[in-house]
Amino acid sequence: MNFCTPIVAAAQRHPDRIALTVPNLAYASEEAYANERVSYAALLARAAELQKGLRNAGLKPGDRVLVFARPGTGLYALILALLGEGVVAVLLDRGMSRSRIMASIRQSHAKAAIGEASLLRLWWLFKPLWSIPKLAIDGRAMGVTQLVTATNEAHVDTRAHEFRCVDLPIQAEGLITFTSGSTGNPKGADRTHSSLLAQHHAIREHWPDRDDDIDSPCFPVLVLHNLCCGIRTVLPYADLAHPAQVNPDRVLSQIDREGITRLACAPAYLGALLQRAIGLGRNFEGVRAVAVGGSTLTRSLALRAREVFPQAEIVSVYGSTEAEPIASVTLEELLQGWDCNPGHLLGHPADCVEVVIVAVGAGLGSESDVDQSRLAQDQVGEILVAGPHVLQCYVDNPEANRANKILRARGDVWHRTGDAGYFDAHGRLRLMGRVKDAVWLHNQRYYTFDLERMLDELPGIRRSALLNGQSDVSVPTLVLEGSPYDVVAFNRVLDHHGIEDIEIAPVEAMPVDGRHNSKIDRVHLQQMFSSGNLHANRRLRYISSGCVRHEERQFGRYLVRPNLADWLTLSGVLTGSLAAVAGLQGNSFLAISLLFLAMLCDGLDGWLARRLGISRAFGRYLDGFMDMLIYLVVPSLIYYLNGFGGSWSIFLLLMMAAGCVRLSVFNEIGNVREGGQLAYLGMPVFWSVFILGGYLLIHGWIGSNGWTGSWLAQAMLAIMLLWFSHSMLLRKAFFKFKQLSHIIGISVGGALLFLSLHLAQATF
Repeated sequence: MNFCTPIVAAAQRHPDRIALTVPNLAYASEEAYANERVSYAALLARAAELQKGLRNAGLKPGDRVLVFARPGTGLYALILALLGEGVVAVLLDRGMSRSRIMASIRQSHAKAAIGEASLLRLWWLFKPLWSIPKLAIDGRAMGVTQLVTATNEAHVDTRAHEFRCVDLPIQAEGLITFTSGSTGNPKGADRTHSSLLAQHHAIREHWPDRDDDIDSPCFPVLVLHNLCCGIRTVLPYADLAHPAQVNPDRVLSQIDREGITRLACAPAYLGALLQRAIGLGRNFEGVRAVAVGGSTLTRSLALRAREVFPQAEIVSVYGSTEAEPIASVTLEELLQGWDCNPGHLLGHPADCVEVVIVAVGAGLGSESDVDQSRLAQDQVGEILVAGPHVLQCYVDNPEANRANKILRARGDVWHRTGDAGYFDAHGRLRLMGRVKDAVWLHNQRYYTFDLERMLDELPGIRRSALLNGQSDVSVPTLVLEGSPYDVVAFNRVLDHHGIEDIEIAPVEAMPVDGRHNSKIDRVHLQQMFSSGNLHANRRLRYISSGCVRHEERQFGRYLVRPNLADWLTLSGVLTGSLAAVAGLQGNSFLAISLLFLAMLCDGLDGWLARRLGISRAFGRYLDGFMDMLIYLVVPSLIYYLNGFGGSWSIFLLLMMAAGCVRLSVFNEIGNVREGGQLAYLGMPVFWSVFILGGYLLIHGWIGSNGWTGSWLAQAMLAIMLLWFSHSMLLRKAFFKFKQLSHIIGISVGGALLFLSLHLAQATF
């Protein structure tokens, strides 16, 4: 047995068919594309050359090697070479923290590290790599040798026939994947050759392909399935380690240009594409199938998906690293059954999988324990799965195996998903939450997904997460990204779930998993509470009618306890006041220099808050008040003192009014995403400092030419302020400086420029 057998068969059927199309992500322009295309025969030829290098390096079947390569032809040629030779590829999730990467490397017991020279050259940063050979597939580096020398591209067909498929035992290890978890030792999923083949057949049966399909998956492992099918894969124009940060314009253009017929992606990735496509008024009738996995869908995302892909069969797939697929549901069935029962509708189980629901907390040491703990229809419990594609164990981790795998008499296992759900009256699975994330409410387990599903549909709320109480265990804590526009509807949802007392913790951006950027990272939320960077800053008590009974802040003796980012924000009081004093004393250039320093602190407080993981509404409100002082009040004072008074002052009032509205909207919704990047909604108020500086320079240049020059400078400023006020109110995304070096460079540069002008003015 060897997983590569169907891939070799596909290459024999269609040797010249394009197997992989890989975009060059180094191209920044949307008009300039450079794709690498490789046929099935050429891919196997590359893999055959790498197999020679593996044998020359002394690697044999069963040996494990760490793979360090980005998704591309090099990575997949290497994986095929390893699988064909029976050498085990160990893959590390790029979303893992450094400490977990180190732990995974140690736990892998790898004999070598193979990959791209640009990645392997950093081997000295990871102590477990010091003692093993490091082999590059594309060159050399210090301490890294080349696996194979460059080969001639001629005679591809001949070299493809040299690809070896070693016959292996049925349970031979194929791939080991360490994925990004949050707690405990990393678990290496043991993907044997037999389970990989079973998964391929399960996916193909559950999500059939056509011979002319062109698939663009954002799940790198799914490429292996496509190669077994013999269809073409186009890797998306995106960094798959950060799918939520995709540039949708490039991917949408890629769908048109490459004629893509199938998409497989996570909700965060799909959401970015849909938002941009709807903004452009585009739909893609050539896409025939869309599979969404990695997290649940929201109703709004489902409706937008139907609008953008009107001809596609869209399915939401439920599964995990250890078992994929488990169940799926079409978009139409999902929408029709949305409000019929509690929880997220997952659909009917796949034909190849067995699913049972067992009582949570039951001792499950054997198959008989599972049988005795089974629950009836509509009863919520833990979801267990079994089947030929369900991974049987974690490598070298008996503790994880005892906790998650239950041996069956026929030799396979029940896998504990850790998810809580139930079967509805139609035999469909519904998901209620994670077992470990259940909240204790009214002295019983309460699963959170149904409440969060309903809250996330309310206008103004982007994401919600219910946690156990932070200051009072009897009162749960609700973390909200955004805030409800309709408080009555918000209260009604809470009443529907029997929640009377609740603490609210606002967060600017909900932390998400590092792999798909879609699931809420609840462990990170708890860490933010523990470190004092997130606060349940008000408690709302509700009565049965859904009206607020009272509200109270819980900050101890004082109204608030500022953190480091807050103190940095408050420094704007000092710099802004000094700028006002300088302006009153006629030192306008010095005043602008101080405003640039205030701008520096304003930029650094957000950076510091993100570094410390701080997110709370108070910080945003405080920042808004400082912005009013720094960018609206003080500049208006300096304008007035420099001849822009009288009837001209109406433009100052207009600017301050528009700025107040703009800051209020920002306090409500924060930043937005445009093209996969954070952006401002409406022109940011800090541009007032640049306009002020420009006005003083122009006024000093032409204003000295008497009344006419002064009036011309004032008229130009009036037009500029009118445009600025209008731009602050536009529902349009504006560029946001994200690099710390840019923020420091612009702020410090502006401060030094106007300080030098002040000194020169004082001297002469």
